[in-house]
Amino acid sequence: MFVGFIENGSGQYNPDNQILVQPFIKDVAMSGVAFTKHLENGTPYFLINYDDVSKRTDTVTSGSSADSKSITVYKKAANRLKDFRFIKIIEALEELEIITGYSSLDVEFVLTEDQYLYIVQVRPITTHALLSQTVDFHRIIDEAKLKITSRLKNFPHIFGDTSVLADMPDWNPAEMIGVRPKPLAVSLYQYLITDSAWRIARGKIGYHNPIHEKLLFCIGGHPYIDVRNSFNNLIPARISEDLSNKLVNHYIDRLKSNPHFHDKVEFDIAITCFTPDIDDHTKRLIDAGFKNDEIEELKVALKKLTETAIIGESNSVKNLIKQTESLNPRREKLLAQNYVNDDVPNLVHFLLDDCIEFGTIPFSI
Repeated sequence: MFVGFIENGSGQYNPDNQILVQPFIKDVAMSGVAFTKHLENGTPYFLINYDDVSKRTDTVTSGSSADSKSITVYKKAANRLKDFRFIKIIEALEELEIITGYSSLDVEFVLTEDQYLYIVQVRPITTHALLSQTVDFHRIIDEAKLKITSRLKNFPHIFGDTSVLADMPDWNPAEMIGVRPKPLAVSLYQYLITDSAWRIARGKIGYHNPIHEKLLFCIGGHPYIDVRNSFNNLIPARISEDLSNKLVNHYIDRLKSNPHFHDKVEFDIAITCFTPDIDDHTKRLIDAGFKNDEIEELKVALKKLTETAIIGESNSVKNLIKQTESLNPRREKLLAQNYVNDDVPNLVHFLLDDCIEFGTIPFSI
């Protein structure tokens, strides 16, 4: 590196002005840009955009490469990285944060074939200066980890050894209320549907009802379906506990192996009704090691459940629609009363409970 002095414009040399000449970097293995915080919201993540294919140093910064990749690493989990390249980059980022005394940095880097790391440029992410630091993000993450760990445990009253959390199976909260819903939207959705109506409705037509279990859990502001609970509610109530447990475990394993089925678990993962092509669906159970008598037990239960649903003796479509039609007159009669302000909370609860009993449950059936 060469350090020289240049004129300050007055014909005199100023020692505060410097020229930095950097050696030409050869044998490039990886180059890119790293940020020491999330660009949009300033949350504590390392974001590394890199190119480890072209052997050039300008592809990421210019946006000219189709080989650009990215990795996002939660700062408190950086020590779990296995790739030496990223370990080296993050160690440099942490050192730069200490040197500069600033935690929102935009850093250009080059890594050579012999694993020598060059820091080409460091500058602040200026937009982060105005971000509020009042949110304890690490506490939110720790709470989310505890919630997830809890939901994945084995519970004696639920079939299945573990679970999967996803935002599109079953009642599909990602589509219904969005992935970042407002608290009111979440609480209404839970109260009206996913706290109990979801399982009560299916229980009325012959599916297993995992009593007291909820379907949706909000973690870090994001709504997730507990898919194990969903699968518990998608198996016939008539089958044995051993077969029920085996089926739920199989469904969970199949979803883990085929995560692209997360929005169609009722069709491509679970076998939920008796159809003319039932043997095509049960073939995957044979491939998974289910015995013939277990498959036959499931088919008999599904056939009975499907026949009952189609015949609709107690839950006919006509009767269900009639139930929903009672909602409006009940509401009008209720609202015709004279109320004071203190009555409003009870009134709201009454209307919501009416909506569950005469709305979401018959609709779900």
